[in-house]
Amino acid sequence: MTIRMPEPSFADKVIKFLGKKRGIIIPNKAIEKFGHHVYVKAYKESFWKSLLRPGYQELPEDMVDLFSFQDLKDEALKDFKR
Repeated sequence: MTIRMPEPSFADKVIKFLGKKRGIIIPNKAIEKFGHHVYVKAYKESFWKSLLRPGYQELPEDMVDLFSFQDLKDEALKDFKR
């Protein structure tokens, strides 16, 4: 399974500067329908939802934080290049 993640934008950096999280949603229905040999594109939650969510509140169960996922990806690529 290949997941194409959206790149962080200026709005994402503003949200991170404010100490909040921007959720990424990975469509699970495509995986259920086509199996693990599928190419899916994750999408971001609404800018306003992420901006208005209190900083202490966790993301909903079906979301992943954009910058946490970017950090994991960068670490994996760094290990791969060695």
